[in-house]
Amino acid sequence: MFTCAEERGFSLIELLIVVTVIGIISAIAIPSLAGARAAAQKANAIATLRLMVTTEFQFRVSYGRYADLSEINQFHDNNIGAMTGRTLTRQGYTFQMIPTAPTQAQLATGFTIATTGHGPDGTTPYIFLADQGGIISQISP
Repeated sequence: MFTCAEERGFSLIELLIVVTVIGIISAIAIPSLAGARAAAQKANAIATLRLMVTTEFQFRVSYGRYADLSEINQFHDNNIGAMTGRTLTRQGYTFQMIPTAPTQAQLATGFTIATTGHGPDGTTPYIFLADQGGIISQISP
């Protein structure tokens, strides 16, 4: 008498169904992941602005004037971000003073720091400002 051994494994149809389900889940999850990443970068930019404002107040108590970006970064052992000329970059956002190169006289009375980055769509600019009043404002969008 002839008996067939039981065959084990998945059929081609079963494998195609699994691959299709994984593709559908990926199509749903990837845009959410991009949005979550952009939100995390935005939150990091705001937290960095808060740190910079606090540092400005500490610097003014110590030196009688506010600091420029390079002095803020040096105050934190150059760990805030990477300086490129008069701008600082961190986590996809660019920070700069307004005016870009403030004088000692301007820093004696106040400061304004702007940061610019991109939102979840990759094109919409997000712009935040912080000043000597300790207020962080979202300018765009």
